Amino acid sequence: MINETDLDLQTVRGSSAGSGVTGGDAIAAYVDATLGGTDDDVSTTRSALISELGMEAVVDVAAVITMFSVMNRVADTTGTPIDEATRPFIESVADLLGMHPQD
Repeated sequence: MINETDLDLQTVRGSSAGSGVTGGDAIAAYVDATLGGTDDDVSTTRSALISELGMEAVVDVAAVITMFSVMNRVADTTGTPIDEATRPFIESVADLLGMHPQD
């Protein structure tokens, strides 16, 4: 639960179940387009996100996408290991999503 909102992480795996996040479908579509779509996909999903949540939401979502990308690249480049205190949480989320972190 985040901010007293029940979240369904299955949405990350493409489940049709709602995420519990206002505008979650539009956000997920924009993220997918940004990470692997065409320029037209990005433009279309950005327009939908603006219509649903406003331009400020697009800026916020783009900033989060960018920061995750940067953090992952820095961690991968430096060989930063997952600390033992965090490992159980990461493994539980990975199990839930059907993913497994690399050591």
